[in-house]
Amino acid sequence: MDGELNHLYKTEAVVFPSAFRNYAIGKKVMGLETNDPSRRRRAVALNAARQRAEAMRLENLTVSAMNLELLRLRKTIPAIENEIIHNERAAILVAN
Repeated sequence: MDGELNHLYKTEAVVFPSAFRNYAIGKKVMGLETNDPSRRRRAVALNAARQRAEAMRLENLTVSAMNLELLRLRKTIPAIENEIIHNERAAILVAN
């Protein structure tokens, strides 16, 4: 988990301007495609998983129970995904 956190902190967030036509209102909608919110969620989940793993040291668990809990923790960590943000703020950022 420490290695994944280090890798996450060494990489930068990706931000791309995006636009699409909203046919319901008949206008072009500006937005941003970014992975920053999912990077933040992943960092929080990694920190929580690390704290849980350290807390397991004090519990009286068998090796198999500890391995199962570590696997469960790993599965709950979200992946990094791109998200599209469409609003006036995104339009202002793209225009600059």
